[in-house]
Amino acid sequence: GLKHKNLLIEFDIDSMQILNLLLSEKEVFSNSILKIVEKSQFSSAHNERIKVQKINEINIKVQTLLHINEDVITSIKSANDRRIRIYKIEKKFFFRPKK
Repeated sequence: GLKHKNLLIEFDIDSMQILNLLLSEKEVFSNSILKIVEKSQFSSAHNERIKVQKINEINIKVQTLLHINEDVITSIKSANDRRIRIYKIEKKFFFRPKK
């Protein structure tokens, strides 16, 4: 989970893997996140919905924990291939600034 000012919000394993991936990279392609959440018994469209649902769930939980109104995870379409989404996380909410 994530902890802020003695408040803890729990995340499932997939959500924590997504958060760790986004925090370790500058940009993450959609298929990298999809590999974390996809289940072989579901169609690609359903797996895509699951991915979007996980991202939204993470955003809502982090907004609640930090008392903010903006999404910490955002996405844009790739300039090279408009079918691909690139995800970014606002790292300022997760790391303390250096003094």
